[in-house]
Amino acid sequence: MIREIATFSDHHHGANEDYGAVQTLMEAFFEAIADPKPAAPQDPTRAVGMYQPLYDGTEVGANRPLTNKLFESDMVLTVEQMKGVVLAAKEQRRGGLRRGKRKVITGSVYRWPRKPIPYRFKEGDENWRNLIRSALKHWEKETCVRWEENGRGKDH
Repeated sequence: MIREIATFSDHHHGANEDYGAVQTLMEAFFEAIADPKPAAPQDPTRAVGMYQPLYDGTEVGANRPLTNKLFESDMVLTVEQMKGVVLAAKEQRRGGLRRGKRKVITGSVYRWPRKPIPYRFKEGDENWRNLIRSALKHWEKETCVRWEENGRGKDH
């Protein structure tokens, strides 16, 4: 997977910017925020039923071997973005344990830009494209995120 990220990403090519550096930061981050008091051990005979088979035919099952290589199980971050995660966590810890206003995303690093997000279709029939366009219009109605088909930018 790391080879594919390096090959197809517009990022992860510079010195100390490769995905291995992201992995190192991510591992250190999760180790630092881990609860020092592990949860009480559970009865393993009861826990087995909670887990699905590794390859259960679903997208989640197929991607399960990659989940510990990605942030929040599905995001490929750059070194800069991972550093932003670390800084946001430090800010949150400095604030103490008080419960603050809920945010879906902490830190400005992860905010959508204040401009339309470019996207394009690589392939697919027109019905499928219209379904995607309809879904994006729904997101535009419900959020401040705006999309631009075939818009300028990289990382479509």
